[in-house]
Amino acid sequence: MKILLQRTDSLLFFKNLDEWTDKPEEALTFTTTSAASDTCRNYGFSNARIALVFEDRQAIYFSCSEETVVSPRNVVSHLDGGEAATGI
Repeated sequence: MKILLQRTDSLLFFKNLDEWTDKPEEALTFTTTSAASDTCRNYGFSNARIALVFEDRQAIYFSCSEETVVSPRNVVSHLDGGEAATGI
């Protein structure tokens, strides 16, 4: 699983402060959702969300504006429900 930032308007992934990419494999991978959320706040990315991207290219999305704690339990819960997981 990769923790990425994704723009909600263009669906591009954060690569660095000057670049966004449409390829999740080229995006900056964060070590925690807190680090991704902090980056959103620190750089004023109001149109970004946290994307948990899995090897099969399914993803779960979380708002950067909320304090989001992601644990294996709520990831499995989202995947079992199928509502938050979508293909990239």
